[in-house]
Amino acid sequence: MSNLTTIRIDGRIKAIWPTGVDTNASPFVSRAWRAIDPEAVASATGLVNRFVGQRDTVNSDRELSHEGKRNRIKQAASNALSNLKTTAEAVLKMESEFNASTSGLVKIPDQTPADAVIDLEIARMYRENPPITTMVSMGWSDRAKQALVRLPKELTGMDDKTFETVRMSLADPATASVYATDALAIAAARQSVQGAINSLQQEAQEPISELVRMFGSGWKIPGVADTLAKAMADRQADQPAE
Repeated sequence: MSNLTTIRIDGRIKAIWPTGVDTNASPFVSRAWRAIDPEAVASATGLVNRFVGQRDTVNSDRELSHEGKRNRIKQAASNALSNLKTTAEAVLKMESEFNASTSGLVKIPDQTPADAVIDLEIARMYRENPPITTMVSMGWSDRAKQALVRLPKELTGMDDKTFETVRMSLADPATASVYATDALAIAAARQSVQGAINSLQQEAQEPISELVRMFGSGWKIPGVADTLAKAMADRQADQPAE
C-alpha cells in the first residue's frame, strides 16, 4: 500500500492522501485534489480553514457580546456549509463516474452449471472463515476469487470494500496500480468533505432537514442514522419544487 499523508482540517485529521502521488497523476486524482486542496477557496479544506479564520476574528472582537459572537460564528458556519454543497456534489459525481469506468476492467468468466456448485461451496468456505487475516486478495486462487466476485454479496457475506479488493486483485498489475491510486485519492476527497460537514455542523447547528436538503443521502449526516437520512432525502425529492 502507498505511504499516506494526513491532511488536517481545523486541527483534526480529516483526510489521507497517498504520499508521493502527483496531484495531476490522473484525471480522477486531479479532481479529487480539487476537493481537498487547502489553497483552493471552494475546496472542503479551504472552506473550513476560511471559517476558522472568521471564527478566530469574531472571538477576538472585544466589541461583541457573547451572544453576538455566537450568532456570527453560527452564520459563518452555515454559509460555509452552503458553499460546501457544490464540492460535495462534485465528489459524488466523481465517485459515480469512477465506479462506472472500472466496472469493465476485470473480465469474469461466465458461470457454467458445474461452476455454480463449486462457487456456492467457495462462498460457504468464505462465510465460515472470512479471510480478512488470510488476505483473500492475495492468498486465494484466481478461480476462488472469480467465484466470490460472480456471486451476489448476500451469498458471500462480503462488504463492498472487500468485494472491490477481491475484484481488482484479478486485474492486470498495471491496471490495478492505477485503480488503487485513483481509489485512494477519491477516498481522501470523501474524507475531506465528510470531515468538513462534521466540523462545520458543530458550529452551524443546522436543522437535520436542511442538512439533508443540502447533502442528500450520499453523505453521513451528523447525528442521524443513514436509513433515516435516506428516507428524508427521498421524501424531499418527491415534494414539488416551490
